[in-house]
Amino acid sequence: MAVFLFHLLPVFNFLGLESTWYEAVCSIGYIGVDVFFVISGYVMAQSSGGLSVGLDSVKSFAIKRLLRVYLGFWPMFLLMLLLFVVYQPEFLSTGNLVLSFLLLNPVQEQLIIPPAWSLTYELYFYLIIALSLFLLPKYRLWVVVVMFLVSAVSTLLSDQDHFFISYFLMEFALGYFVYGFANRLKNYIDIKSALVLVSLSMAAFVLWGILAVGVTRVLTAGLFSACLLHLLLLETRQLILPVWLQKFGDASYTLYLLHMIVINAVMATGMSQWFKDQGLALVFYITVVVLTVLMSLFLYTKLEKPVYKSAVKKLS
Repeated sequence: MAVFLFHLLPVFNFLGLESTWYEAVCSIGYIGVDVFFVISGYVMAQSSGGLSVGLDSVKSFAIKRLLRVYLGFWPMFLLMLLLFVVYQPEFLSTGNLVLSFLLLNPVQEQLIIPPAWSLTYELYFYLIIALSLFLLPKYRLWVVVVMFLVSAVSTLLSDQDHFFISYFLMEFALGYFVYGFANRLKNYIDIKSALVLVSLSMAAFVLWGILAVGVTRVLTAGLFSACLLHLLLLETRQLILPVWLQKFGDASYTLYLLHMIVINAVMATGMSQWFKDQGLALVFYITVVVLTVLMSLFLYTKLEKPVYKSAVKKLS
């Protein structure tokens, strides 16, 4: 949701709407990507932790993860491609459709769905975790530790970020570490302490991490994401989340992909301009936010989830 509101900010400005505090909050919404990477690292540790050593585990892990990513992505890719064909065909000559379709290009300016650049890093992390399944469970954590250290050293030594040793790998590793040490941490860090850590790490991000890259981003946005994840884990152990909130979380991947299609559609079709001219800018903006969330929930429930389950069942 944070990334959605961040990308929707130009529409907010185009409509002539003004709110200093709202724009300030939305302008740091890109931190949702850091949260996404950290949560992904946690999920990978959780989903691979109980797997045995060998090729069968690698195949099972890879099939489930690839289906999860691509079966959610490809329908959105086709929707965005149709939008470009109708309204912005000139873009299709500048991007690589094949690499964009296969999620093998991390350069967002060349992608049909720009936020999908993060999924290229996601797939790379899947590869690392899949390869670690050839090792005994007690050695797998060391693969992630080495990944973290290589990324940290290379980032400190070079001003340029390189894909295969990117600082984003450190954020995946942080999530993996949260899973590995969660049981130990809960004995030392209760909910109040976790709230303090979240507050301090958020303050550090606001003071030093905005627009930062490299190690600074990891030490601010990355650590905030890890602290937030640990807090949520503590909360969910003591509280039962409302059903609607659980469904919203389940549909977050769909929202992550769908929102750019909606934004492009409302701008390219002239809808934004029409509602602005009618003096209905705020109503239109709120409607776009609500409808996008509802469409995400619908597409996840009726398309992404059943297709994924069916595909896993057939291929397992």
